[in-house]
Amino acid sequence: MKGFTLIETLIYLAISATIATAFISLAFTVANSQARMREQVQAEETGLYVARIVENALRNHASVNPKDVAPDADIHNVTNSTENSVTKISFMIANQLFSVSIYEK
Repeated sequence: MKGFTLIETLIYLAISATIATAFISLAFTVANSQARMREQVQAEETGLYVARIVENALRNHASVNPKDVAPDADIHNVTNSTENSVTKISFMIANQLFSVSIYEK
């Protein structure tokens, strides 16, 4: 007798479907992780860029709003304070906190 029995074929199909489902699930998980990582890296680069611009403006005694530096970025929770000759501006981009402090003489 040649070939496979019905039971052997069904078992093969069940095992193959399980393995295929696992690989597809893994591929989607990796793709989502890469997208989140890419967003985090972009937010960090934008935050560092905005912080550098804000720091330069503060050093030159100019007023600056982080939202004006990168209007396309989702900048929120901007705080500005001056205390004991220290000017501090903090802001958030994609749930990452960035802070710039300038000590004045």
